[in-house]
Amino acid sequence: MAENKKRRDALPERFATVEEFEQFWDTHSLADYEDVWREVQFDVTLPAHTLAVPLEPELAREIQKRARKERVPVNELVNRWLKQQLQRVA
Repeated sequence: MAENKKRRDALPERFATVEEFEQFWDTHSLADYEDVWREVQFDVTLPAHTLAVPLEPELAREIQKRARKERVPVNELVNRWLKQQLQRVA
C-alpha cells in the first residue's frame, strides 16, 4: 500500500514572499500534507462596523494583486474604489 502513495514535494519550512507562498499552494493540495496539520484555536474580534462581503475567487485574487502592485492594504484599495464609485453616482 505504501508503494501506491503519491510522491509529494517537500513542504518549505518558510516562504520568502507571499507570492512564493501563493505559487506553492496554487500547485499543491493541502490534502497531500495532512500529516503536518495541527489543531489551532484562536479568537477573532471584529470591529462593530465591519461588513464582510463574499467575493468571487477570481475577483478577490485580482484585487489582492492590484493592492500588492499599489503597495496598499486590500481594504484601503477597496474603500477608495467604493468611495469613487459612490461619488460618481451621487
